[in-house]
Amino acid sequence: EKARAENRYKTLVESLQEGIAIVDEKETIRYANPRFVEMTGCKTGVEGMNLFGFFKEGNICRDEFDLCIKSGEILMKDCELNSSNAANGMKRFASLTLVPFTKMGEFFTGAIIGVVDITDKKETEQRLVESIENREVLIRELYHRTKNNMQVICSLIRLRSADVSDEMSRSLFREIEGRILAMALVHEKLYESKNLSRIDIRAYTIDLAKIILSHALENGDRINVNIDIPEMAVPIDVAIPYGLMITELMTNSYKHAFPGLSTGMVNISISPAQENRVSFTYIDDGKGVGDDFDIGNQHTFGMRMIMNLVEHQLHGNAEVEGGSGFMFRAVFPCVPADRMADIRFSV
Repeated sequence: EKARAENRYKTLVESLQEGIAIVDEKETIRYANPRFVEMTGCKTGVEGMNLFGFFKEGNICRDEFDLCIKSGEILMKDCELNSSNAANGMKRFASLTLVPFTKMGEFFTGAIIGVVDITDKKETEQRLVESIENREVLIRELYHRTKNNMQVICSLIRLRSADVSDEMSRSLFREIEGRILAMALVHEKLYESKNLSRIDIRAYTIDLAKIILSHALENGDRINVNIDIPEMAVPIDVAIPYGLMITELMTNSYKHAFPGLSTGMVNISISPAQENRVSFTYIDDGKGVGDDFDIGNQHTFGMRMIMNLVEHQLHGNAEVEGGSGFMFRAVFPCVPADRMADIRFSV
């Protein structure tokens, strides 16, 4: 009866699609089923051979094996098989399970090894990784080229404006250049970002303010800008209209709040609002607007563009407070991703 039972178990083990081997405490293989022999690439039996010879060096170490035998804990890990044993030398990967066993219920004297071929899974994972890497390279190249093309357009505008003597026309050229630079900066930030779909709105605002003051506005250095915005990653479909909105607001302050060569201060801040929305506030200490100022009833291109950006692209609402200075506040949806501590900067 014992012999028949042993024969049944042997038949069962040798018909498994999982490689099975038995090793002693000295790492020597005492038994291996046909599937284990096939996976290791050996043409002859493997009994009497060392277990570690079948795995690539460094994939499984003797300290792990000894700890498993001494503690009785099961060891599970993915390993690369030793390709030198295979006839074609191809890489093969396996999921290994090592289960210690006792002899006569005493101390652990060896282990049963289960090995499953996961080569196809590993190759699929590698192809996916390569595909993602290639996609990221292409997207970054697209952002980079888009930014470069926009900068070329700005250079052409700048060259053309140099031939224009009319100050009003030159001012229009600078405004157009500022809008293009705001969009180009988004693509530059996306190119530099680890996340190809989001940018840090605080860093973007700081750099955009510098660009507007130094490139888009004549004598822009007479305006000081204070920025109080937390680090917050926003998607590209928020960043672009947000950047255009700031460009229009700063241009408006330059033209109307601080006419001539007068100096002034601009404060830009963002704070959390309800239901994953943010409250954006823009304040200048210039001439100000009357108490009867109605932002929804303005006919200038800049104000109409600002309201269009807030309502139709940022899907928010805006209001203006008159009196001393000018305060513009907009509330719009923006789910903060990877939000960090509130850090204040000045530019």
